[in-house]
Amino acid sequence: MKIEVLGCSGGIGPTHYTTCLRINESILIDAGSGLSNLLPEQYTSIKNIFLTHSHLDHICCLPMFLDGLLDYHTPPIQIHGLPETLNSLKQHIFNWQIWPDFSVIPSQQKPLMRYQALQLGDRYEIDNLFITPVLAKHTVDACGYLLEEKGKRVLFTGDTLYDQHYIDMLNSNLPLDLLIIECAFPNSMDDIATQAGHLTPKTLHQLIAQLSLPPKEVRISHIKPSASKIILSELKAQKHESEFRILETHEKISL
Repeated sequence: MKIEVLGCSGGIGPTHYTTCLRINESILIDAGSGLSNLLPEQYTSIKNIFLTHSHLDHICCLPMFLDGLLDYHTPPIQIHGLPETLNSLKQHIFNWQIWPDFSVIPSQQKPLMRYQALQLGDRYEIDNLFITPVLAKHTVDACGYLLEEKGKRVLFTGDTLYDQHYIDMLNSNLPLDLLIIECAFPNSMDDIATQAGHLTPKTLHQLIAQLSLPPKEVRISHIKPSASKIILSELKAQKHESEFRILETHEKISL
């Protein structure tokens, strides 16, 4: 399994790009500003895009990416997401007011994209990679993704808080070779983090402590750039059995 981190930040800036992961060259998870790091000549290699939820930092580059494919006459890009996520795209983005509806152009018979609704827990196979949408606890309907290939298991949480149901979901998907999990706010902003549906170093530590088996490795994503120094110091102050590392834009991971 190959994971290329096109973006993994909780904000934007000269070196900060929001969530977009490229899996095995042809699959994207989310379409945040990190998608702008994909070279135009690489656009046609993307066949499937799996969205975690409808928030702008996870979909903002999708309209322009699709627009860039108009000249290539590619087979329809499959846009996967929970029904609520796809409905938000239809109503608020690809509605002919914000952006053209690429699900009907160039034609209804050969559109640029097709919507594919997902259900939590259903397992999908694409080129020998198994992808399962899993529970997330956010301010809108959201999911993470369990990726499985050749015995390797990676879980990407997307944006999430946690409760007992979430802990049960994680424990049911162990063991994990890699857990990519968010940590958006410092501990001092715990109230805002809860309202916004995000983790802090403290709540992340509490979550990991409740896992029945620690992941082999944990990578942290979605850190707010303005608070990155304090978040990093608070993460380092916690002791975990798993190896903790910060996910970096342009990083490539092979499992």
